[in-house]
Amino acid sequence: MPRIRAPELAPAVTWLNCVRPLELRSLRGQVVVLDFWTHGCINCIHTLPVLRALEQRFARAPLVIIGVHSAKFTGETPVERIKDAIARLQIDHPVVVDDHQQIWSRYAIRSWPTLVVVRPDGTIASTSPGEPQLDVLSMELTRVFRQARADGTLAERPFDFHATLKPSTGALCFPGKAALSGDGQLAIADSGHNRILICAADGTVQACIGSGERGRADGSFEDASFDNPQGLAWDRGTLWICDTQNHRICQADLEREEVTTIAGTGALGRAPLTGVSPALATELRSPWDLTVIDTRLYVALAGSHQVAIVELHPDGGITGPPVIQSFAGTGSEALHDDRAENATFAQPSSIERDGSTLVVVDAESSSVRCIDLDTGATSTLVGQGLFEYGDADGALGAARFQHPLGLARTPDGAFLIADTYNDSVRHVDPLQGVVRTLYRGEGERALREPGDVVITPGGDVLVVDTGNHRIARIGRDGSWKGELAIEDTTPRRARTSSGGRLLKPPPPVRDVIPLLCEPVGSGRGELRLHVLAPTGWRFQQGAAVQLRFEVTRLPARVEIAEQRSKTPDDDAMLSVPITVITRPPEDEGDDDTRAEVRIDVEGVLCSIENENACVPAHSRYRLELSLAGTAPCDLDVKLSLTPSK
Repeated sequence: MPRIRAPELAPAVTWLNCVRPLELRSLRGQVVVLDFWTHGCINCIHTLPVLRALEQRFARAPLVIIGVHSAKFTGETPVERIKDAIARLQIDHPVVVDDHQQIWSRYAIRSWPTLVVVRPDGTIASTSPGEPQLDVLSMELTRVFRQARADGTLAERPFDFHATLKPSTGALCFPGKAALSGDGQLAIADSGHNRILICAADGTVQACIGSGERGRADGSFEDASFDNPQGLAWDRGTLWICDTQNHRICQADLEREEVTTIAGTGALGRAPLTGVSPALATELRSPWDLTVIDTRLYVALAGSHQVAIVELHPDGGITGPPVIQSFAGTGSEALHDDRAENATFAQPSSIERDGSTLVVVDAESSSVRCIDLDTGATSTLVGQGLFEYGDADGALGAARFQHPLGLARTPDGAFLIADTYNDSVRHVDPLQGVVRTLYRGEGERALREPGDVVITPGGDVLVVDTGNHRIARIGRDGSWKGELAIEDTTPRRARTSSGGRLLKPPPPVRDVIPLLCEPVGSGRGELRLHVLAPTGWRFQQGAAVQLRFEVTRLPARVEIAEQRSKTPDDDAMLSVPITVITRPPEDEGDDDTRAEVRIDVEGVLCSIENENACVPAHSRYRLELSLAGTAPCDLDVKLSLTPSK
């Protein structure tokens, strides 16, 4: 079959995150991955960690990743907003701005995201719509590298470029959400700094939750870590947190100054939530906001277009193994009203109670939705569908939003909406049936992609002005009242004003436990991994054991799945295929035959003496492989989980 030449990335004239424009013809010899994306799309956001992993896995190989930003919303088209997104999402590869979707049309793209792999000779190797899987994409790239090496078209070294866009270094960096407690404390999701600030009414920082480093760890406020935290909800002495890009929900105990995961495994779920399942064993998809109603924690799962429920104890918090269940949304991305379980949503990003109604801001359908908590019936207050958006006031049926992300209920029963891509705060009056613009601003007072709104007891509106890295204050009449002055705390290491003690460190990570096997040769082999609970402990019933694999040395010569999971009894045995290539690629030394695979094991252990004492556990191993043998790898190994203290 004749090969199809990849169209040039012209007539695009704007390139970002690189020092000069790129052309495919100048990248001959490189394997090129084109990522067609738009920065408000949750599925596109899910793709970015896969691309980062590829960049690390093939760091020494001639691989170039280029983002092709083809906007869906008009609010996504300004170059400055795309720059913001690159910095906010911490994208390290070059991005070309696809004005009017011209490159999109040349490649016949139909949906976001879509990845196109271009061979070193400039022809298209594959086109893959949807969220990629790392192991599948890695195998595809390995196949392309092998063929190009055999054809003599592969370059000897990687293409050199440097990212030029970096996040803000001010007090706040792309803050996403905020929540006000009953006693006036303001919690701010300082998303770009991967932490949560607890502030007094004047902006004085009283506590900082999170180390400020991107990661995923429970523990003290100083040692806990997050990845792009978003939604927050107060409930007595607890602050509930959406750790969005870690796909988990956390509980921050303000008295004990301790963070604990209560739902999610840390891995991105591949399917919508169904039924009832153990919360700590359930993979979630980008929880974006949450709210407490009676003894239930409602969670907006933006990535699976659903609303979920976690049951709480009547006195607050979690007792016993938590469970999570689907409440609304089939998992399909659309705007369709029906009973909650049959309705569809499109990236729900903010939720709030209004009496017996749960109000949902649905970002991708630019709508405001309602769910009757008594009957389960859904309805649409404002909005028409995935591609019906705009900036129009007026009657509910005629008004238009553009990718709204935030919501707050006013004391008189109206709603304020952070209309994100319209850079405004909108006022929705359901009783009068009217939408009006409360605030837009000009010059230095203009908003820039606001992510949330909070109403103070005095009636002022605090706007999480995400793109301006600030909290803006406006009056109930829409007047500008300035910025909330946030103390400039360092984002690199968290601290609490009370100097609280460390109560529960993160689970121990055993970094240097080697696993050795006889030298191996080319071919597909097998790892049989037996995960054991230590003496005095058992696996939590229904909770899966997660194993994650990363080839940290010679990644071009060892192929292994990214992760595996299993719900164990006494022994969790997982069989994992592993493929070894002993002939060294051209970009690696001929005498380099030592490969390494890092294995992270995570689970939940319960004390045999006390059934209610369940704790997270995590161990790390390093599998050392000598690639100087003749037979494929065939290995049985026992792994032990260590409970946190």
